[in-house]
Amino acid sequence: MRVAVVLLMGLFAGCDDNRFFRGARNLVNKPIAVPDAKEPSLAAAARVDQIGRQILSANIFCGVDTSFQTVGHREPLLFHRGQQSVFISDSLVDRCKTDEELAAVLCHELGRMIAEKRNAARMGYAEPLMDVTHSNNGETGGITGDQFRLAELAAIEKRTPKKTVDRVLAETTDPRKIAIELLKTTGFDESHYTRAEPLFRGLNKNRDVVQQLDGGAQKPEWSN
Repeated sequence: MRVAVVLLMGLFAGCDDNRFFRGARNLVNKPIAVPDAKEPSLAAAARVDQIGRQILSANIFCGVDTSFQTVGHREPLLFHRGQQSVFISDSLVDRCKTDEELAAVLCHELGRMIAEKRNAARMGYAEPLMDVTHSNNGETGGITGDQFRLAELAAIEKRTPKKTVDRVLAETTDPRKIAIELLKTTGFDESHYTRAEPLFRGLNKNRDVVQQLDGGAQKPEWSN
């Protein structure tokens, strides 16, 4: 009886192993969807690296120290991954007829990257002396009777008016304004950004490459 039980357990274990290996073979042999891409142009990559380094060296206080990656693709691609990398397709590089246009395109993406970083930093700031009101405090018109509190808020408002603070924050987190400032600091005229704006239209229509390189994982599809 003991021998029979052992043999029966081994039989079930063998079934489980076979099912496991069948599933593993299906996963290994399953074709992987590879985004449509081609060998990137070395000339385009060298051009991007040179202009990108020029922008960053002229804007050492911009708050980012990123690398510039060139992707071989027939469609215009321009995106970034966190604060580490800016990706641009060689086809978009070829559309930039001058170095000024290419600098404007790279500044455009750097502006978006810096704006994201500044907005993320703002989310961690606490408002000074946050105003906390109680609707049922029994005061006339719901106005607090703490005169010291009112004096503190008045002093803060006088020193840094809310409208002024909101305007400054809006300007320092506007991607377009940031991009233009980067371009001007590098030594290029602001008009080059305006001329390059048509190049920004229709970017990143092919989302496969963007999703593969920007760190966003696709939903897995498992085989049984």
